[in-house]
Amino acid sequence: MPVENGSNSPGIDPGLRDQVVAQVPIMVDALEAAVANPTSENLQRLRDETDKLMRVLGRVLIELRRARNAHKGSDP
Repeated sequence: MPVENGSNSPGIDPGLRDQVVAQVPIMVDALEAAVANPTSENLQRLRDETDKLMRVLGRVLIELRRARNAHKGSDP
């Protein structure tokens, strides 16, 4: 969700950064496991972790669009 960043313009929720930073190494671990040993379990874990990362990145994209639109609306 857009948040105020102290400059009177909406910003990106800092919690999204935390979610991305947390999900990336989990995704990398799942990818490495699937490459090293492509069992059905490892491939399913990779699919699951890929989905989680894509969802959080989708939320980042939504926030970027909201922030850009809010910024455009505040220009004279």
